Amino acid sequence: MAHNPTSDAPVLGIALSTMDGRLAQNQGLVAQIAKLKAHVVVVNQLRTDEGRLSLDSLEWSEDHAQIVHMDTLGLSLSRNAAIDALRSQWALLADDDITLDIEAFSSLSQRLSDADDWDRVGALATRLMKDPDTPWRNDVQDLSVLEGRRLPNLRRIQRINSMELVLNVAALRRWDIRFDTQFGLGAPPTNGGEEVMLMDSILRRGGRIVPVELAPRLHPEESSGQAINPATAFTQGAVHRLVFGPSRWPALFLVYALKRVRSGEWNLVADYAKGGKWASRQA
Repeated sequence: MAHNPTSDAPVLGIALSTMDGRLAQNQGLVAQIAKLKAHVVVVNQLRTDEGRLSLDSLEWSEDHAQIVHMDTLGLSLSRNAAIDALRSQWALLADDDITLDIEAFSSLSQRLSDADDWDRVGALATRLMKDPDTPWRNDVQDLSVLEGRRLPNLRRIQRINSMELVLNVAALRRWDIRFDTQFGLGAPPTNGGEEVMLMDSILRRGGRIVPVELAPRLHPEESSGQAINPATAFTQGAVHRLVFGPSRWPALFLVYALKRVRSGEWNLVADYAKGGKWASRQA
């Protein structure tokens, strides 16, 4: 059963997803969480028992940390389970290959504590850095609030990475919003897109997504969603069809096809179309 955060619960916690105990290899993040003592729930999805984790092996205290082992795969399942178990009012999403900027994390926690008008805010969109001096993207962050399903907002949520999201746990539970388990790594046939579907659900419920300039996470590696391959093309087609709707999707298909032909990746157009067709059956 989902835990309901109360006013005396920690403000900002960490919902961390890993598989086969890979988190243990990221000693930097493990040490940061031990020192930070923020409430963290780790969901470890297992293919074999050899990848089990323990609080003792991570040198974490049960006062602020919990490990949930699951034998089912899928990133959306993992994120849902972590958020369900989290005691904090807000959930900073984390993968096992990031590190934290402790100062930015603390500043974000303080900002969330100081403000009292977050009820209609479903998520914050933070910045993401490759390292302390290098942003994940070169473009300037748009700090205007996303509210309503206008076309510019639907386009903007396509560019927000899951490692930029901080979720309002109480608001998502009140609106009955969860990660769509048909999307995300480990949920064939898609290979991502779960964060876009969740943000679209927030906008559909009349919620807001508020950008903030803080960057509490560092992610030096290329993400799986950035790779251009048949799986990501399929996923993009499916996400576009469901988010933008059937009336706009043909135009998106045409734009996608032109881009792929110009880049010499015309073979991916068929995968994009297959994703749209699959999504039309889910709608």
